[in-house]
Amino acid sequence: EKYGVQRSDFAPFALTAHSNATSCEHATLRKPQTEEDYLNSQMLSDPVRILDASPTCDGAAAVVLTTRSDLATNVAGRRHVVLAGSGASSDLLAVEQRVEPLKLRAVERSMGE
Repeated sequence: EKYGVQRSDFAPFALTAHSNATSCEHATLRKPQTEEDYLNSQMLSDPVRILDASPTCDGAAAVVLTTRSDLATNVAGRRHVVLAGSGASSDLLAVEQRVEPLKLRAVERSMGE
């Protein structure tokens, strides 16, 4: 109300994510959702609903930086990718118990703040 948006204005992001998951065999939640499902889903911490939140699960990401010439060179026994570092962290599972529910403190901690 404060910002002149309706609850349904937040639905497209969650619905798109769930739609994308239906075709991914490794997705955690593969059930398609409707706008009605979204609007009737459990409120975690107003205005965040359960369908706005990502499921608690293991995840990973990587960025590989290289040059085209390195990729073109295929020397036997040579490693093209070397792990330079990693980070991990977690936060309170219950979003409503977090000091700032919409802030990803675990991400900040895993990056070394």
